Amino acid sequence: MDPTFTPFTVFLLKPLAWVSFLTFIAGLPLLMMRVRFPMQVGLGEAINVEFALTLLRGLPLYHDPSQAPYLYTAYPPLYPWLQAQMLRVVHNVWMPGRLLAFSAYLGCGLRIWLWGRHRWGWPLAMLLSSLFWLFPTWALWGTMDRCDALYLFFHFSAFLLLYREEMERTTTGRMTPASWRRIGLAGFLAALSILVKQNAATLLAVYGIYCAIGKRWRELLFFLAFSLVPVFVVFGTEEWLSHGAFLNCVFPGLNTGLDWANLAYFLLHPFIREGGPLVLTAAILGGAKRVNRLLAYQALFSLLPLLFLARFLGAENYFMEFLLYGVFFAGESLVSTEFRDIFNRFRVKKPATVSALFFSLLVLLYASATRLKWPNLPPASVVNTSFDAMEILKKPGEDLALDLDLLVMAGKKIWVQPAEYTTMVTEGAWSAGPLLEDIREKKFATIEVYDWPNQYLLPRVVVEQIGKYYHPVMRKYGRIWLAPNG
Repeated sequence: MDPTFTPFTVFLLKPLAWVSFLTFIAGLPLLMMRVRFPMQVGLGEAINVEFALTLLRGLPLYHDPSQAPYLYTAYPPLYPWLQAQMLRVVHNVWMPGRLLAFSAYLGCGLRIWLWGRHRWGWPLAMLLSSLFWLFPTWALWGTMDRCDALYLFFHFSAFLLLYREEMERTTTGRMTPASWRRIGLAGFLAALSILVKQNAATLLAVYGIYCAIGKRWRELLFFLAFSLVPVFVVFGTEEWLSHGAFLNCVFPGLNTGLDWANLAYFLLHPFIREGGPLVLTAAILGGAKRVNRLLAYQALFSLLPLLFLARFLGAENYFMEFLLYGVFFAGESLVSTEFRDIFNRFRVKKPATVSALFFSLLVLLYASATRLKWPNLPPASVVNTSFDAMEILKKPGEDLALDLDLLVMAGKKIWVQPAEYTTMVTEGAWSAGPLLEDIREKKFATIEVYDWPNQYLLPRVVVEQIGKYYHPVMRKYGRIWLAPNG
């Protein structure tokens, strides 16, 4: 352990590290139950399963979303492709995506531990890796069929290779064959992260800025060759196969509009409760005279996803990058004696006092991570209701439903993503004409809604058309089913 910490503080760190690790181990069985659970545990899972099933059916992922099926694949194809391959051998349709996310969640914490055990000492490495696993947002999204944890695992792995290379070059002052191998592998991992979610392209910006300032053009070009070439090949192939729909889906993004109240709510409530102490820690530690520039750039860029909380459909997954890199930044910073300068400015010069203040920051991080709600399973009432409602959809024919998980559980195709479809039609970005024609032709054996005749989760023009050609036949489980007239 670096002399920033006194022997007494190191002694105190060990029980805190074990408490954090055992706290995580105590919650691990529940997380594994979420991974194996035979129904949706979080919103958005069903549509990701549907994308994987679409590939298994030999159908394209990318097309005009105003045409049936009315689905919008907003991300590159690697994640659904991996799910589809796993679905060939895993029969629980929810598990492949969750296994990918859960492995990435565990993998990020393991990488923090492996990096820190030699540089930070095992107590701090165990404490910070455990604290990372204890963040409820990571535990929640790391046990859902969502792509965020996987892209960040590739992103973090690539960054660590670049960071290690930067540190070694700073020490030796020269490049070796191993240096080029690390940069090349980092580029390939960066490509994988972009192929999971396009947000990962920020790593290219971070390393590009770092190399441009340091005039390290050869390293940058080598990195870009291994990162951009695979991305261009996959993107070009998808663009060709989709007849131009791929880039339109992935890059303009889902235009759900901006809601600044949404941004304010998330920043001032869930983010501050979970990430506030980490922001404070990073701000204090970031005040040192000499912060590693590559790490500083990445830490700053990890804050950018928070701006996406202004989107109408923004959620806690935009916290994840900062929580990951914030913990790593704290570890790298806490073991640097340069950070004593921060407290020297306030005339706090006694090593024991500085060490105690650092230890207090760690206790604060532990308290913030463990006081919030841990992800859980759906209650028994929801489970029973969902399985009962799912049986209604097992009859022959196609069904239009707002509860996408019921369709997946019944083995039916999903036709509409309600929130995305409604928003885009309302804003005039998509045409409702094809869906209206399906309704007039009575394509669907049943249509499931929550309320009638008012239904805010579908465009008004669609609701009006349903009212002309369908009528309610069943009210049950808090839902309403409509069948064709005549």
